[in-house]
Amino acid sequence: MKSKIIYFLALLLCLVLIVPFFVKKNIDTKIDLERTNLLENGIDITILNENGYFYTTREFELKITNGKKFRDYALVKFAQKNPNYKGLIELFQKESNKNIRPMLDGITFKGNMTNSNLIIGNSTIELYLTKLSDEAMISANRNEKSKKFIDNILNEKLFTFFITLTRDFKVSQIVMKDIDKNF
Repeated sequence: MKSKIIYFLALLLCLVLIVPFFVKKNIDTKIDLERTNLLENGIDITILNENGYFYTTREFELKITNGKKFRDYALVKFAQKNPNYKGLIELFQKESNKNIRPMLDGITFKGNMTNSNLIIGNSTIELYLTKLSDEAMISANRNEKSKKFIDNILNEKLFTFFITLTRDFKVSQIVMKDIDKNF
């Protein structure tokens, strides 16, 4: 009887030690699929650092590389959820074609994604703005006051978003950090 209990506990211990490997591999596959989808839509994601076995934290950078593709992707997603705004969306697309790339290209966020590898569940992301568009940064650097203002916003992570993803990597909640700052 004692040997059956020891055998059962050893089997349970092996499962607890092996399950995180397969769960992490499954999550990595989903991340790679999402990365490919986003890259096709003007967003590049780079994993900067990854650590943990039972719980994994990934530090990453998200950069808009093609503002037009990103805008179109975002507007299609918005139109799917809000079909009443289709005319307004089409007007925005037509009017913004000329200036959309300089306005969005180069916007960069950094973030941390945390998930459990013991069970497939929700993942959490903290995402914060680290750089405005390339053109906006060049313009801000021409003026010392503007540069200082932008640097304060970026260094203090004023534009931080807390995102919760479901098991299948769908966004279930986005909360923006409260901004209580005077300049």
